[in-house]
Amino acid sequence: MKLALKSFDERVWLSVINGWSPPTHLVDNERVPKPADRWSEEEFKLANINSRGLNALFSAVTPDEFRRIMTCDTTKEAWNILQLTHEGTSVVKASKPQNLTTQFETIKMKEKETFDEFYARLSDIVN
Repeated sequence: MKLALKSFDERVWLSVINGWSPPTHLVDNERVPKPADRWSEEEFKLANINSRGLNALFSAVTPDEFRRIMTCDTTKEAWNILQLTHEGTSVVKASKPQNLTTQFETIKMKEKETFDEFYARLSDIVN
């Protein structure tokens, strides 16, 4: 997916890494969203890069994944949700190899089990 985003434009992948925020301006010493009709060319370019990335992600995911990210306004936000969904947290990532090792070390072929059935169970552990 990283390569697909980069293929649109290298800046699309940079928007995943760095994020994007709608332009703001000061009103009464407070930052508020800038109306789109007052955006600069550069602000429009950055917004379009973010939109390309979101469109690419929306088009590439399953309907269930789309429901998770459909309210995201930035490519970075959608990417982070998908990354957490598919890879898990750092704690989950660290525990996966240990869980697989334990399952593999304790699996035994059952007395009346065929080799094909045993192989299918092994495949289930790996996948």
